[in-house]
Amino acid sequence: MKRGQDHPVPKWGPYVNGYFAYRGAHFIFCNVGVAGRTGHDYPNSFDKGDLIWTGKTGAKATHESIARMVQPGAEVHIFFRENNSEPFIYIGLGYPAQVDDTVPVGVRWSFTPQDNASDIPDATPYQDELRIEGATSETIAKRYERSPSARAQCIKHYGHQCQVCGIDFGKAYGPWGNGFIHVHHHTPISTINGPYVVDPIRDLIPVCPNCHAMLHRKKEVITVDELKGLIKRDRET
Repeated sequence: MKRGQDHPVPKWGPYVNGYFAYRGAHFIFCNVGVAGRTGHDYPNSFDKGDLIWTGKTGAKATHESIARMVQPGAEVHIFFRENNSEPFIYIGLGYPAQVDDTVPVGVRWSFTPQDNASDIPDATPYQDELRIEGATSETIAKRYERSPSARAQCIKHYGHQCQVCGIDFGKAYGPWGNGFIHVHHHTPISTINGPYVVDPIRDLIPVCPNCHAMLHRKKEVITVDELKGLIKRDRET
């Protein structure tokens, strides 16, 4: 294999404790607060919703695998676990907020919001005359912090199955889909004035991306039960 090419997905599936590239995307699997099965104990931790992550022993910011992950526009999917006996949990797409030139390299990964209405734009009419894409623009937006630990506790309680439509990505897509699910806030964070203590069982619920989008389809977010009712009525007609 030539230098710089993507690594093949391991035969035992994508659950490896480390990082690799596949089809242009990057995947990080890390332990937080516990040593890995190989015995390596990296000081990974969460800070204000960001992941403080350490590369493999001897890894530098100049190494190609790291440089490609932290370059602008890179697609980096991040998974973590706090117990070696449990599967990795998908956090989301990571964006390098800070890269420390240490050995091993340290990166602060921030995450895009996944579950407030501003993440899922309403449909807007297109102009027939113009079909221009790719232009750059500068946007100022609020970023609402999430708790990866609360997300993990929510998924541990409910499982990875969508609590609206019932899809399980591990069953639908095999090992590639294992651990993937969105987590929905019953009360959108954008409507809460300031920080609050989240109850992972009462305030959060796992849903698939499609159902998540439908919950936020309009300005007024509907409830999980209301969406279930819409699906049930549609199937009965």
